[in-house]
Amino acid sequence: MRGEDINQFKHFKRWFEEISARPAVQRGMSVGSDLAGDPSKLSKEEQERRAKLMYNQRALPAPDEMKRA
Repeated sequence: MRGEDINQFKHFKRWFEEISARPAVQRGMSVGSDLAGDPSKLSKEEQERRAKLMYNQRALPAPDEMKRA
């Protein structure tokens, strides 16, 4: 959704998929889903403001091999 490719982060992807499969996590993630509004109905300015607050970092994938100096 934010331009990150989860496949670049193989260890995170594995963890995320394992955690997401847990029933308690699925129940927790669904809490409040009925309260969410449609973000496409927000003004462009409000969408940009929220994106800046929530997604102001870019992660970099870890190298496959650690190089020692």
